[in-house]
Amino acid sequence: MITTCSAAWLLNPLVPEMERVSQLILRNQELFRTGQIQLINPPRDTCFAKLTEGDRKVSVFSQDFGDYSWLKSSGANAELGLIPALASKPQDVVLILPRERARLDMLLHALASSMAPESVLWLAGENRSGIKSSAKRLSPYFQSVSRVDNARHCTLLKACNPSPPDQFDLESYKTSWQLALSGKEFTIISLPGTFAHAPWRYL
Repeated sequence: MITTCSAAWLLNPLVPEMERVSQLILRNQELFRTGQIQLINPPRDTCFAKLTEGDRKVSVFSQDFGDYSWLKSSGANAELGLIPALASKPQDVVLILPRERARLDMLLHALASSMAPESVLWLAGENRSGIKSSAKRLSPYFQSVSRVDNARHCTLLKACNPSPPDQFDLESYKTSWQLALSGKEFTIISLPGTFAHAPWRYL
């Protein structure tokens, strides 16, 4: 079920000197509950620090080494990896929309399989990156999906009641192919989001 909320949130103006998507997250932070928040693939700004104001604990997960290094050096409780484990069972999970649809599907499947039933997923992204059409990509993994806010050419979506069609298995998202080089055969394995993932599609 997809619903739309038209609240203007005029009492909480956009925060300056942040990436647009971070500004949108921060102006809606009153919707996040007190407790553990997991930020996934945030941009290189201090949104994580602003979210810790109050009684919240914020952890950061990134699939990008450059972003991870910047965030870690800026004081974030950051982790680098392929898929977030959500071992601490955060109450709110904030995912920044990736550019690749297959990568989004993989992350949504993984998160829905590991989130606590009462946890909430927030998906934030720029309109030009396809966030407006991403609500229907949430529906296979969450029973309730709603549009919460739209500003600065960005949109924030809320997804509740995780219900993945099956348990997440990273192996099912791997793609492999053979590469012959200097008389030797190599097996290359990639995941959605990897540069030139499944290269034969472009040959």
